[in-house]
Amino acid sequence: ERAQDTEERVGLLLRLGNLHEEKLGQPELALVRYRSALTIQPGNRNVHAALERYLDAASPYRGEVAEVLLPVYENDDSPERVARALEVLRAAESDAERRLDHDRRLFEIYRDMTETQASFHTGLRVFAARPDDGDMRKQLFVQAEELSRFEELVAVYEKALVDEAGLLDAFLKRMLSGEVAGIYEHKVGRPTEAEVAWRRVLEVDEGNENAFDALERL
Repeated sequence: ERAQDTEERVGLLLRLGNLHEEKLGQPELALVRYRSALTIQPGNRNVHAALERYLDAASPYRGEVAEVLLPVYENDDSPERVARALEVLRAAESDAERRLDHDRRLFEIYRDMTETQASFHTGLRVFAARPDDGDMRKQLFVQAEELSRFEELVAVYEKALVDEAGLLDAFLKRMLSGEVAGIYEHKVGRPTEAEVAWRRVLEVDEGNENAFDALERL
């Protein structure tokens, strides 16, 4: 009896929400009904579907709804839906550190789903924000190998080396320039650019033996 009563309450809230949304042009009031239904039955797929209509790019409520749905999706162990909610939250987020947190989670979710292309592009965003993250650079290298995307990877690295935001110290410039040089030389077959990159290594580390050896080789 209690379960039937719950179903009836949720059904009524969905009908009221649909009335506000479709007939009366009151999406905000509809959202109140749908959220109430979700509180009563967090696992109800019809409620999810109603709320998911607010995730469209044109909806001014998409960030609010994504925040509501995220823990539901996490509880359902639904990585595709978690990723969708996080993408919405990431797009709506104005704080750089919170955007970075979302991107780190998205990178791992896409990677674990073997959505390598999506993971790679999300990882590039993480790198742009934190070029000092050596573990991320290693994972991006592996994914670039898998996807044959070394040209794209090296272009992003080159942009980072311009360092308009002042994120790179001398050590990181040396490390990143060396990685760029290695990609040019061994992955994309561009020895001229490799030489330029190795010379950049020497600009910040004039005794670097790897750079001298590479320049002799080139």
